[in-house]
Amino acid sequence: MKFLKNIFLALLLLTSLNLTQNFAMELPLDELPLLVTNNQLEGYELALAQALLCINNHEKKDNILSQLGIIGGEELINNATDNRELDLSNNYLGNSDNLNKFLFYIAIAQILNVKILDLSHNNLTSLPPEICNLTSLTELYLHVNNVTSLPPEIRNLTSLTKLNLCDNQLTSLPAEICNLTSLTELYLHVNDLTSLPPEIRNLTNLTNLVLDSNNLTSLPAEIGYLTSLTELRLPYNNLTSLPDELCNLTNLTKLYLHMNKLTRLPAGIGYLTSLKELYLHCNYLTSLPDEIRNLTNLTKLDLSHNYTTSLPAGIHNLSNLTLYEY
Repeated sequence: MKFLKNIFLALLLLTSLNLTQNFAMELPLDELPLLVTNNQLEGYELALAQALLCINNHEKKDNILSQLGIIGGEELINNATDNRELDLSNNYLGNSDNLNKFLFYIAIAQILNVKILDLSHNNLTSLPPEICNLTSLTELYLHVNNVTSLPPEIRNLTSLTKLNLCDNQLTSLPAEICNLTSLTELYLHVNDLTSLPPEIRNLTNLTNLVLDSNNLTSLPAEIGYLTSLTELRLPYNNLTSLPDELCNLTNLTKLYLHMNKLTRLPAGIGYLTSLKELYLHCNYLTSLPDEIRNLTNLTKLDLSHNYTTSLPAGIHNLSNLTLYEY
């Protein structure tokens, strides 16, 4: 297996090839599907090898790839080789007749140890488990698809630092996603999430968590473990209250809570002394806790479109504050 992988990788890196006086030499290209278990590539690997062997005939090489429906394939593969980045966005890979092409690309990504993979805008409704074999990935972009669930194998992508799943149709997150403890950025906005798993407590390296435009009615107390967060976005949900543990997130500089159904804030919000921007507009708040006067770094507070009739006296001592009340 390692021998086959090295042969294929060598083909990808070729700039010249001399096979003179090697009459008995045969490359086992017919066995290359073994590189990715059960992927049924149906000859893609042979055609790729043929294309890559056309070293001095770039037109012929690109023509072979084009016949596979891989437009600009040479440039794509060269970029993946040089930068370990593979951009497959806008390729309709979610269509059933493109499944083999999709699996072929995953095979390429695995062989090249790709770090960044963009699969956005592909009409994907699910993720082939083979994607979860790409354990070298540090960034994975899956936004603007139709994904309804994530495979449990996603737990294998432990090198990920950025995961973008926005604008899909997720209704829940598997607990396994919380195994991705290297994540610093997680984008889940514009989905149909109704709750977060308590295992989210494991994602202690997160600095940005974006959950706009879901159907969240509450947050788990375990969110209080995400003490590295600097930005938390929760607007356009159905939150009626916040857990006291949210006030453990003392590194927050931006907190977005607008367009919910909040009727009160926890008194502990005064502990969020790193906050610079707090968005509370379009809720059902009738008052603010006195402790808000402790937010001495606050520069922007939006309270517009609530039901507050008075404000804590100390709020006017926040000299850097721009306050929006109406």
